[in-house]
Amino acid sequence: MSDLIRETIEGTTLTLSLQFNPENAVTEEAMHALLDVLQKYRDSSVRTILLTSTRPGFFSNGFDPALWLDRDEKFLKRTAATVNAILEIFFFYPIPVIAVINGHCMAVATFFAAFSDYRYMIDGHGYRIGLPEARVGAFIPSFPFFYLKELIGINHATDMVYQARLLKPVEARDIGLINEIFDSDEAAFARANRMAKRIAGLPIEGTRALKQCTRETYRPLFEAVRSFDEEIIVGLAQTPNTQEGFRSILEKRRPVFQ
Repeated sequence: MSDLIRETIEGTTLTLSLQFNPENAVTEEAMHALLDVLQKYRDSSVRTILLTSTRPGFFSNGFDPALWLDRDEKFLKRTAATVNAILEIFFFYPIPVIAVINGHCMAVATFFAAFSDYRYMIDGHGYRIGLPEARVGAFIPSFPFFYLKELIGINHATDMVYQARLLKPVEARDIGLINEIFDSDEAAFARANRMAKRIAGLPIEGTRALKQCTRETYRPLFEAVRSFDEEIIVGLAQTPNTQEGFRSILEKRRPVFQ
């Protein structure tokens, strides 16, 4: 068990609570912790996963900018491959995943949410969900964008990507990015647990088959763009503007692009 992710099992429901750091920024260690825990339970008796956070105010703030700063090409290639591995196992996971988004949900975490089968978010605390990558010159992989387009439509997806809009929970619900919003953590978790129990009452073989049917048609596309995405990530991460973008986040200032 990793200190970075709290694992709680009740019946056949596994709750994975992210606790990487104060903002749940995704570090190299966090990526490997995610991979390890998802591999651990993929063939277990668990029937549903609840994904949430223990960190006040943050579901996840996306990648830690330091992950990409001043890195050599070998490190970046390895990291890009790990990013794809996480997206792959999360999207094609064999059982339903319910995301309880109890804080800000940024960048790659938005795709963790989008890839979940049900998405519940807390309203009333100023939380936002979105893709701020364009603001810092970062890259959004092709496959997550394609699925986002499938989920919320090409116009909304394009707007989220190019305008780097950070959506309020009600806005995210209205375009289909979020299923339901709640005014408290307790209400959201109660709803998530009811859904998990409903799923647990179904024959597990059928549930796994249904999950596979809803996802496997996307695998050829995922494989087709895997190398392309990794090459773009590595190349872009080494450009002066993208380095400046990530550095500006760490230094809490506006980026100055060339």
